[in-house]
Amino acid sequence: MKILFCPSDNNLAGAFQSMAKLCSILKKEYDFEILVVLRKKGIGQQLLDENEIPYIFIPTVNWIIPDHPKSFFRRLEYIVRVITKPIAIFCNIIAEKIYQKTIINEKIDIVHLNTSYIYVPAQAAIKCDVPVIWHLREFLEEDQSKRIWNRKKGYQLINKANKIVTISNSLFDKYKNIFDDSKLVKIYNGIDDKQYAALDHVILNEEKIKILMVGTINKSKGQIQAIKACEVLVNRGFSNFELTIVGGMSKYANCLKEIVDKKNLKKYIKFAGLQKNTSKFYKSSDVVLVCSKYEAFGRVTVEAMMAGCLVIGANSGGTIELIEDGSTGVLFESGDYVDLVNKMIYVIENKNNAKKIAKNGRNVALQCFTALINASNIRNLYLDIKK
Repeated sequence: MKILFCPSDNNLAGAFQSMAKLCSILKKEYDFEILVVLRKKGIGQQLLDENEIPYIFIPTVNWIIPDHPKSFFRRLEYIVRVITKPIAIFCNIIAEKIYQKTIINEKIDIVHLNTSYIYVPAQAAIKCDVPVIWHLREFLEEDQSKRIWNRKKGYQLINKANKIVTISNSLFDKYKNIFDDSKLVKIYNGIDDKQYAALDHVILNEEKIKILMVGTINKSKGQIQAIKACEVLVNRGFSNFELTIVGGMSKYANCLKEIVDKKNLKKYIKFAGLQKNTSKFYKSSDVVLVCSKYEAFGRVTVEAMMAGCLVIGANSGGTIELIEDGSTGVLFESGDYVDLVNKMIYVIENKNNAKKIAKNGRNVALQCFTALINASNIRNLYLDIKK
């Protein structure tokens, strides 16, 4: 069976990493043929090269726009998208024809869209009478303040897919009254336990507590909440800690660095930039903060749990499905940095209990959220569609 995978991005973000690992396992363990279509060049294709996964390039324009843009730059982005919409449509018409030729010439059995950001591959597959799986990996409006250009037509197209995969119950619940519920299926993301699991990692054994945040640095990921919490910790006399923030630098990231400088927190907060190998950071950390506004799943949460870290996460989105508060992790009130401070102090003052919680979290992550489990579920979906 030959699968055509269609991601939106070509980077080291969670959605692309999940897809790359899935492709690798489907190819090596289940003998599927894989072809990935990329919209543009990027660092993500290194993951495909490393796993000997073939790919080609077909440029397309996504159908996502800012939802109720308020800032100057978001309004400007919206205006530009409106003005250039005819050009985007024309480019996508050409791209669709290239997709159709690719589907036919490569004898594709299933087209698997890896995101809600793109639509052209689905249109091409439907016209070629080839089954479509649409993998919805993100909250748009709730988390990213973005939406599909024309929701009604967009949802109608997504509903034509043979199966619509959501990566959490939270995402499933959002869409169950929008799409045909017989097509909806929840399959949690899978994490590479060979890369992230650290059975010998012991946390909170040293005086200085090492805290970590991993992910794209933007408002929705909540790094500012962590910075505010660290400021309060220092003011309350808890100064023997260090927070490392891992993620690509941007204008927003530079703004956060300026805030850290102005508040004299450079001693406590470090920016490590974009890192291809994040597992080494987990394995040298005690606590991982997940402050995202609304995670669709929470890849970082599971990576950290596998590594044996204690995860303190916001009680929203997919995070509440991954963490049982006080048992496999610690939850704080989403958006409330004061509550985050209280939970951080709890961990500092109750290290033995925090160690037990982290150990429980690691066991659950290894039992439920491995990449092999994810690939097995996706494989079964393919076989069911092709019956």
